[in-house]
Amino acid sequence: MTDKVAHTAGLIWHTLNGKGPVKFTALQRQVKVPAPLLHMGLGWLAREDKIELTPNGRSFYIRLK
Repeated sequence: MTDKVAHTAGLIWHTLNGKGPVKFTALQRQVKVPAPLLHMGLGWLAREDKIELTPNGRSFYIRLK
């Protein structure tokens, strides 16, 4: 399972690379993984201090640091 989470974190990183903030729902459509796996990948990147999460109403924006 760790390999899947690490792979998803890589997909997220590549998707966000060179882009401004992306809304969570847009990121989920672009990465095309189940929501729980996307959450785990985001957690991985957050733990490594690679992303910034900005609340926006009931959702949030994600961008690389």
